[in-house]
Amino acid sequence: MDLDLHALETSFDLSAPHREELMDDVYARLFEAAPTVRPLFDATDMRRQKAMLVGVLMLLRKSLRDLGTIVPTLRKLGARHVVYGAQAEHYPIVRDALIGAMAAIAGPVWSCTYESAWRKRSRSSPLRCSRAPAHRCSTLPRRPPGGLEAARRASLPPG
Repeated sequence: MDLDLHALETSFDLSAPHREELMDDVYARLFEAAPTVRPLFDATDMRRQKAMLVGVLMLLRKSLRDLGTIVPTLRKLGARHVVYGAQAEHYPIVRDALIGAMAAIAGPVWSCTYESAWRKRSRSSPLRCSRAPAHRCSTLPRRPPGGLEAARRASLPPG
């Protein structure tokens, strides 16, 4: 599956200067579309969470032309999200929230080409690696008491 790298880069670059607004909109859309995921974030510092999501998106943007370099990072991220309580059905909701937020920020310059590129990107095999561990790691413990922040601390190496 060929990705439209130019469309992915251009569309992300339209919203990247508005990171804070983008993240606020992404999470507002996510919680509106899937209120059942809200408890996963109860004990989470949302400012930190939004900064981490921006960081992953910036890494993805920077690595679009050489996705193989970030596959190990995406696999680790996917495995951690299983521990946090993420489920396979959450990924399309997050994707739609991100696309919707990017389109809202870009305004009239947003095009169907951009949306199509992001939807195709979410189905591309190198990037599905971030979701693959969810199936292989089904024996990982689910989110511990204390919400996402406690799960994050529990998943960090000691020291």
